[in-house]
Amino acid sequence: MATTLELSAVEIDRLITGAPLRLNRGGLIGEAAVGIRGYDTAIEGHFAAETGDNLKVFCQGSGIAYPFSSFGVIVSFDRPTDINIHDDDHVLAPALRQLVERFGVVIFRNAAVPGQHREAGQRNIFPDRHFHIDRGPAQDNQISMF
Repeated sequence: MATTLELSAVEIDRLITGAPLRLNRGGLIGEAAVGIRGYDTAIEGHFAAETGDNLKVFCQGSGIAYPFSSFGVIVSFDRPTDINIHDDDHVLAPALRQLVERFGVVIFRNAAVPGQHREAGQRNIFPDRHFHIDRGPAQDNQISMF
C-alpha cells in the first residue's frame, strides 16, 4: 500500500535550520534532509561579477526566479516504499507541491510511485521554473518526471 509524505510547518522549519529529519509514522520510515544549505549565498558569490551586489534585483529585472536559500529536499526511505505523489488527475499532492515551491526539487531514494501511476505523465506546472518544461504549450502534459 502506498503512503503519502506530509511534513508540518515546524518540520519544514527544522529541515531549513537543522539536522536531517527522521521520519517514522504510518509505515513511512526514513529521513529527510536539505540538499544544499546556503544555496542563495553560493549563487550570489558565483555570479557577483556579473550581477554586482544585488542578485535579487538582477533576477527580478530579467524574469529569473531568485535562488532558494536551501535547495532541494532528499527523502531517503529505509526500505522500498510506494509513495503517492499525485492524485488520479496527476495533480501533485499539496504537501509535495509545498516542498517543491519552497526547495525547488524533491528527490526520493528507495521509493516508487504505485503501479497504476508508473506509466502515466503528470500535470504540474511551476510557472517560474521554465527549465523543467520539455514539451510545447499545446500538449496536455508539458513536464516529464525523472
